[in-house]
Amino acid sequence: MREFVVCNGLAIKSDNTKNKIMNRYVFSLLVFLLLSIITSFITNNSFIDKIYPILGIILTLGICFIVEYIFMLMRKEYSIKRICDNNILLVGLILSLFACNSSFLIIIIASLITSISKNLIKYLDIKSSLLGIIIVILFGNISLDSYNSILLLMGNYKIYMSIILSIISYIYLFYNKSIKYLIPLTSIGIYFIIMLLVTLFSGNNLYDIFFLVIRSNIVFLSVFVASDFVNTPISKEGEIIYGILLGLLTSIISMFNVELSMVIGIIIVTLFTNIIDMYSFKLRYNKKFYNILLSIFLVLILIDIPILIHIMK
Repeated sequence: MREFVVCNGLAIKSDNTKNKIMNRYVFSLLVFLLLSIITSFITNNSFIDKIYPILGIILTLGICFIVEYIFMLMRKEYSIKRICDNNILLVGLILSLFACNSSFLIIIIASLITSISKNLIKYLDIKSSLLGIIIVILFGNISLDSYNSILLLMGNYKIYMSIILSIISYIYLFYNKSIKYLIPLTSIGIYFIIMLLVTLFSGNNLYDIFFLVIRSNIVFLSVFVASDFVNTPISKEGEIIYGILLGLLTSIISMFNVELSMVIGIIIVTLFTNIIDMYSFKLRYNKKFYNILLSIFLVLILIDIPILIHIMK
């Protein structure tokens, strides 16, 4: 007969709701948007250039809300409140940070793809913003200095602000128990360790690691997209597996396209969320399975590093 595992610990009921968690994410993203707008007014000379990011943000959010409303009408859901509860604001804000400095045509296409895929591909949800980001990266003609509005700031510190604000947001969300904190930690950790070893053995400058971290937006995307509550593993063990796989994939893809590495990595790993969930629960009570899985990850990392060293040389 199968034995049931009994948990003798306390069952703590959290007062966190979906809306509270989403509001905290939105609040964190508004800091990025505010910084982008302020920087645009300070660094640009012409009035059009100053207000362009604002117009881009309004256009992105407007299209996302309109498409969401159309789909709700098709489903015969007429409540405006339902639109606000449907994560579309969070999706639109994430996309607008990447798209607001692109041409209006790119913004429209990216916003349409994002909002339509959110309604048609249910497993994506918040991650539907990644499809729009792919369009912006591929066709937005964005340079490193203006890669996206997240990176804009006065002086020599502009390329580091994305990382700093993302870390502050991570701490804020962690303090309010609104983030699956193990996913960013493991994904960034694995990525950084692999790229550090690859850089050392390939003879490249250590600064290249930070250059890759900045251009891949791994910190920002791991905090605001990869760790969403909807389509990520439920258990702590699942979060760790998810993060390790994401770090491995991102490091491999970054050798071919740095800007798309984290974006594509998140989309691929999300496809395996249910499988990760299914096997992760076995880790708690099956040490043999845990050791086998750990061995597999170590082998993957050992295989991954020589390949990346060869590519970088």
